[in-house]
Amino acid sequence: TGGAVLTAPATPVRALPPAAATGLRSALYESVVTHSRFGPVRHSFAQRGAWFLFDLDELDRLQTDLRLLSVDRRNVISLRADDHFDTDGRALAAKVHSCCAEAGVDLPADGRIVVLTQARVAGYVFNPVSYWWCLDADGAVAAVVAELNNPLGGRLPPVAVGPGPVSE
Repeated sequence: TGGAVLTAPATPVRALPPAAATGLRSALYESVVTHSRFGPVRHSFAQRGAWFLFDLDELDRLQTDLRLLSVDRRNVISLRADDHFDTDGRALAAKVHSCCAEAGVDLPADGRIVVLTQARVAGYVFNPVSYWWCLDADGAVAAVVAELNNPLGGRLPPVAVGPGPVSE
């Protein structure tokens, strides 16, 4: 058995000017991912990396303002819809709405979606987990989706949690 832990600093890396100057909520975070396997052979490692926080409503502006970033196109850094959920050609927001609807969570039409993920860099992606926050018009959390991928390319069913306390 094993597990992975993502740790990130409290403030984003300044890949963009401060949000107050740009009005953007998207950011880049430095991180350290640690993994420990306890059996049958003990093994652990820690890997530094970067996680992108994308507000889906800002994607057009981000790829206009940042030459090295593209959405659904090749570039140094790219965010591709087919890297998330199913490879069915739908937009990211549509995929998140479907995932939540399947879990019985009705997202507000006037809300926004923010994702913490690892984007493609130079055409390659290693993205063990993406966290999708679905917010209502006031910015309150309506749902959170954890999208899990294993290192061999397999995808696990996403977990969607609606508003309110979570119990098992």
